[in-house]
Formats: sequence, structure tokens, C-alpha cells
Amino acid sequence: MKTRFIVGLSFCICWMFNSYVAAQTIPIVVLYHHKEIQLTDSSNSKSFQINNFKFYLSNIRLYNTNLLVDEELNSYHLVDFLDTSKNKLKLRRNNNNPFNRIEFNLGIDSATNVSGAMEGDLDPTNNMYWTWQSGYINLKLEGLFEDGILREYHLGGYAYPNNALQKVSLQLNNSFDTTIYIHLDDFINSIPDSIPFKFMTPDPKAVYLSQLFAKCISSEK
Repeated sequence: MKTRFIVGLSFCICWMFNSYVAAQTIPIVVLYHHKEIQLTDSSNSKSFQINNFKFYLSNIRLYNTNLLVDEELNSYHLVDFLDTSKNKLKLRRNNNNPFNRIEFNLGIDSATNVSGAMEGDLDPTNNMYWTWQSGYINLKLEGLFEDGILREYHLGGYAYPNNALQKVSLQLNNSFDTTIYIHLDDFINSIPDSIPFKFMTPDPKAVYLSQLFAKCISSEK
């Protein structure tokens, strides 16, 4: 009986230790003109106000050169920059192997959109879901920018030919001390005048805007 207790206790300790080393958090920082901005800071200029900024990252894959060393299958992270508990990427590691490249999807894949999986970060109460026909909103950005224009972009769509999901791959210098940067001004400045300031439709323009946003995600400041 005593032996069983010791074995059980050892198993619990090992499980707790492995769970600890398997957790890794990567900060996600919003930059505007290469300067870090805190969207929850009330001291921001009245001419620059972000009222809503969140997006989905999914299916995380970690590589060491070209070797896949870890991955999160069926993983979905809702990043919300107005919620300090969700403005980072919390990885669930299966091991502690080093990596120098991270890949992920910006948005929710078509299979998940039609699977009926609606728990956790995928819960419609997060206000990132249109309807069963239009699916999840991959990216939501609402705010007043320096040009004095109030913009609202809700980007999504999973059905061909308007699948807005984007694959992102970032090279890293140090897998255990890295940051993902969002160059927000690069995105805003790259939007053509032909696209309305209020855009909430899953169509080719949503795909194009999603492509522009994906290019503004970087591992470099």
C-alpha cells in the first residue's frame, strides 16, 4: 500500500513538472510608427482610439530549421488587445525542444467553421461569430486613426473562393525569448481607398485585407 502511494505521488509530481515546462507564453505587441502602444491606456490621444482589436491564431506549429518539433492540434487562441489576460499567445507545449520558426493560421479553418465546435475561445459569446453560413470573424478592428477616420473591419469567410484564412511563418532568433509584433500602421496605410471604412462582408475584399494584415505580423520590431 505504501509503495503504491509513493508511486502515485511520484507520478503526480512528474505530471505537475511536465505541465509546468510545457507552458510557454509569447508576448504579442502592437506597434504604431514602430512604437509600442497600450490599447488599454486611457492616456492615448483622442485622435487615436482603438475600441476593438482581436483576432484568432490557430494550429500552431514549431520548427527547428525544417524539422517539426512541436505542434498544437485543433488549437484556437483568441487574442484580444483590450483584455490584458488575452493579449499574448499561450502555447501548450508537448516538450521543451528549442525552435527557430513558428507557423500559425490567422483565422479559423473551414473544417472547424462547419464542425460545430463552439467552446472556449470559439464560443459565439466572444462576439467573433457571424452565422453558421458565414462562420467565424477571423479579425476585428475598430477605431479612430490619425487621419480622423473611424474604421471598422470585420474580416472572415471560409467558403471558396472567399476563404480569408492566412498562413503566417516567422523566423525567430531565440525560441525562449521571442515576441510577435503587429505593425498596425503598416496595415492601415496599405488599405486602398476603394475599400469602405466600414467593412464587414466575407468576400474577395475580405481576403485581400486579411492578406495585408498577415504581412504586418513580424518577429522584428
